[in-house]
Amino acid sequence: MIRRRRMRLYKGEFLDIFKSIIMLKVSKGGYVKEFEKEFAKYIKTKYAIATCTGRNGLELLLEALGLQEGDEVILPAYTLKDLVFLIKGRGFVPVLVDIKGDTFNIDPELIQKAITPRTKVILATHIFGSPCMIEKIIEIAEKNNLVIIEDCAHAAGAEYNGQKVGSFGKAAFFSFETIKPVNTFGGGMVTTNDAEIAEYVKDEINGYPYKSIKVIFKIFYTYLEHFILHSPIYLFVALLFKFEIFKRIISGIYLSIHKGSRINQFRYSNLQGLIGLKQLKELDKKNTLRRKKAKDLIAFLNEDVTIQKVIPHAKPVYYFFVAKTSLHFNQARKKLLSKGVDTSTGSEITDDCSRILSQHGCSMVEKTHMHAIQLPLYEELKLRQIEYIADSVNSINGNRRI
Repeated sequence: MIRRRRMRLYKGEFLDIFKSIIMLKVSKGGYVKEFEKEFAKYIKTKYAIATCTGRNGLELLLEALGLQEGDEVILPAYTLKDLVFLIKGRGFVPVLVDIKGDTFNIDPELIQKAITPRTKVILATHIFGSPCMIEKIIEIAEKNNLVIIEDCAHAAGAEYNGQKVGSFGKAAFFSFETIKPVNTFGGGMVTTNDAEIAEYVKDEINGYPYKSIKVIFKIFYTYLEHFILHSPIYLFVALLFKFEIFKRIISGIYLSIHKGSRINQFRYSNLQGLIGLKQLKELDKKNTLRRKKAKDLIAFLNEDVTIQKVIPHAKPVYYFFVAKTSLHFNQARKKLLSKGVDTSTGSEITDDCSRILSQHGCSMVEKTHMHAIQLPLYEELKLRQIEYIADSVNSINGNRRI
């Protein structure tokens, strides 16, 4: 079985974790400030502030902008539903916009049509680590006096025109969850060149408590998941995903544990800062290797398979390698599991938020969500495995392009 993913762990990481726990340096220390400094230098922004989650970063940025109840935030309908609920929960209005069918990112032409006198923010999402059409979005924002917040949750290290994403908008937020390009067992980062925004976010974060036991639990849970993913146990678990009832049960248990381990409104820890520093040093190297693996996979896939298009002058990081087949995602998953290829599908990739809000007119999101599959792609894959993945997808696609 070719597993759907691998977490990024560096050599000697477990020893660093063990030492920090033994020496009681999980919560406090100098590594958080050092990581913030190095991350700001990496993205090339004046400020970087570590947050407890990427979502927390977005929440703090919306607060920092001083939005009023009823103000509108434009965002792609193909995104994490939690962001939509977060925006609504703060009293703002999420305005969902359809995506382009080739890039899976927000369609800039439709942004202009969605703007009203209450619009204040455009959330520019770099979905799956592939930069959106940020230049056009900047033009629209400047024309209409709107603020851009970049959603870089998938995109640490991605570039457009040689510039790192997270440095184009008024501010940006990153996620460092366990399968993200930078994995610090949760947490995130806000980047900005605006001193007032940076100060507001810092002040709020400084009011959060430390919670070292939560961090340790998250690390334990993640290593347990990593062990299961790479043990014979997972072969059995993956095969159960062919049956809808078991898929729902297993997904429910996984999401419950994942939600329980999420660190909400706690200070980013010293241990996470140490891990972040070491992962940041390896980020460009690993992203380059992943791009090479993606290039190999694309070369083996038939033209009938719709892969996520990368816009000119962009460097994606392939957090997920997502493609569309002619089959509904449930059929595609079952067929690929039968061939020994594990995939993520549906809301395991991201959500069709237009359905959640019962908003019509996002046909590209509906079509993409229905046919998208996330194929295994990580640095450790061998060329023969990549070729086998492609051959398996080609064989189920039926020479039909979606």
